[in-house]
This record gives sequence, structure tokens and C-alpha cells, in this order.
Amino acid sequence: MTRLERHGWVVVGVLSIALFLLMGTAFDLFGIFLVPLQQHFGWDRAQSSLLFTAMALLYATNMPAAGWLLDRFDARFVMATGAGFCGIGFVCVSLSNSYASMMAAYVLIGIGIGLAAYVPVTVVITNWFDRRRGLALGIALAGEFVGIMVMAPVLTRTISTFNWRAGYLTIAALMFVVLLPLALVIVRTRPSAAQALAHGHSSFDDQPGMKVREALRSRSFWMIAIAQVCWGCSITGLFIHLAAYMIRVGNSSDAAALAMSVFAGLGTLGQPLAGGITDRLGAQLSLVITFGLMASGALSVAWAQHISFLSMYIATGLIANSPVLMTSMLVADCLGLKRYGSLQGLLGSATVWRSIRSRAVRINIRTQPRVTCALFSCLRFSKLLER
Repeated sequence: MTRLERHGWVVVGVLSIALFLLMGTAFDLFGIFLVPLQQHFGWDRAQSSLLFTAMALLYATNMPAAGWLLDRFDARFVMATGAGFCGIGFVCVSLSNSYASMMAAYVLIGIGIGLAAYVPVTVVITNWFDRRRGLALGIALAGEFVGIMVMAPVLTRTISTFNWRAGYLTIAALMFVVLLPLALVIVRTRPSAAQALAHGHSSFDDQPGMKVREALRSRSFWMIAIAQVCWGCSITGLFIHLAAYMIRVGNSSDAAALAMSVFAGLGTLGQPLAGGITDRLGAQLSLVITFGLMASGALSVAWAQHISFLSMYIATGLIANSPVLMTSMLVADCLGLKRYGSLQGLLGSATVWRSIRSRAVRINIRTQPRVTCALFSCLRFSKLLER
């Protein structure tokens, strides 16, 4: 392994830490603060949940801006700016004494996550890796699941021992002390031209691919966008409502919590595995297979009172987030790297919008037609996607 390749894997480690903090902690663990905020301020559930919605909306709408910036500035500056916004936002949340100030702070956090999370991670790894790109993306994306498993008990203990303000300050400190300096010191969008040529790589000065306007007129871009929306509405929506559905069909709350924990744990193992398989089979074929498995798992939830069918769904945790890395690779394969950051920002925004949508929908799992969307994409994707 060359020195450049070793540094590339160090960059992957830092990006995994970034998703550990930005997604696995700051974004996914909002629910841990929900009850403490309600008890302290007397807000109802709708008011408290609106804070998350505002954060997610700003995250989604800011991703295209992040992609545009990444095509023009080095990723270290974009990620460091996002980490700074998140840190300041969490400090402001910890000091808030009103709903308006809390909402403004969560808006700032959403902007920071949009700048520093998925878009720069996929852009940097795509530019650093070619031969083992899938594995690198899988390792980085696994950071989100590790963040959920590690930080959920840490923040819960911090809140119970001190208060919710201390929990927010803990996240802020990690942004300032860990993520911001690592991004500035380690992360680069791509190897320098001198480094690349010295280690046998071609120059990055003139990347092949489509410009944004050209890509928006292509069938490939819209098929990738539709695929992301379909799997998001089908799979994310089911997982969000899984606990409530399991309890309604006769399972205990402990069994529901265990099922969700195992699902997340499998995601940690599955991301690198899915990345390695994608490197071997290619992004298009891997995505078709993944959609088929996800559709089968989603349909099995209709009989969740039977442990065998429930286990089939939980097993899909291994591939739950793998379409993120597969579609990221597909963008590079089909649309090129010339405006990869801008295109990933636009497509990533669609991915987050489906997540917001799925949180707002009450799902009847037995009759929900969206569970077939992923299967539809699986059957049509290889025929309609342009090479």
C-alpha cells in the first residue's frame, strides 16, 4: 500500500467520525431530548417535533449549496464551516429559554449538517478512491450506526445525571474539539496533482463528466433520483413506525426496542460488506439486488407477529443504508466527476426530503402501497438507466 493510499484510508476514518457525530449523534438522536424538553418547557409533542422538522428541512435544502461549494472550494473548509455551525447551534440550544431561540438554533444546526455530512463524505471518497470506492464508502457510512449505538447511552446518562443542557453541550464540545480540527487537518477533496502523479494516478485537473444542466436533461439523473425517493418512502417509513406497529400486533415494547437495536447493529456491519460487494458486482447490479431484498423484507412486516417474518425484516438492516453508497457510485459511473459535488447535493436533498415525508406519514403496513416502490425500481432500473 502506497503512502497516498494509506492517507486515503485515514481520510475515510475521519469521514466516518464526521457521520458518527453529525448523523448518528446530532441528527438521529433528537428523540432522546424530546421528553426532557417537553417536561422542562411544557411543550406538546407537535411543538417539540417541529424542531426536528425545521432542522431536517434546512439540512435538505442546504445540501445543493454544499455540493456547489464543494465544486469550488476544498472540502476541509466546507466541512469545518458546517461543524462550526453545528457547534454554535448546540451551544445556543443549551442556553435557550424560549421556543423561538430554540427553533433558530436548530435551523443553524440543520445548515451545519447539510454542509458537513453526506455530500462532502461521498464527494471526498469518490475523488480519493476508484478501485475500492464501495468499501471506503461503506466504512464511512457505518459511522452513523456506530454513533447511534455509542452516543445513545452516553447522552441518556448525561441527561439523567445532569440535565438536557449538559447533553447539548456534550455534542457541541465534540463538534469543536474533535470534528472541526480533524476536518481542517486531514480532509482534502482529492489528492493534489503532484501526489496523484507521483503515485501513478492521473491528474484531477480536468475530470470527465456532465455539467449540471446537461445532467438534469439526462434520464440517468432522474432515474437515480426516483430510485432514492422510492426506497426512502418504502424502507425508512417502515422502520420509523416499526415499534408502534409491533406493539399493535401483540409484541411487547421491549421486543420492539430490541428489534430496532438489532436492525441498527446489523447496519453497522452491513455497510462495509455492501461496499465490498458493490466493488465486485458494480453499483447498478448491486442496487437492483438490494432493492429486491428490501422489498421482500418490507412485505414480510405484514406478518410481524410471527418471529420468522419479523426476522426477515430485521435482517434487511444489513443493507438498510447501502443504497446511499450504491447511488453515490452510480452518479460517478453515469454522470461523471466534473460536477459531482453539485449533483450529489441535488440528489442528496431528494433523499432527505423522502425521510422527512416518511416521518409525517402514518403507515398501514398491511396495505401500504409504497412497499412495492423499491420492487418496481428493482425491476425497471436496469432497463431504463443509461450507461
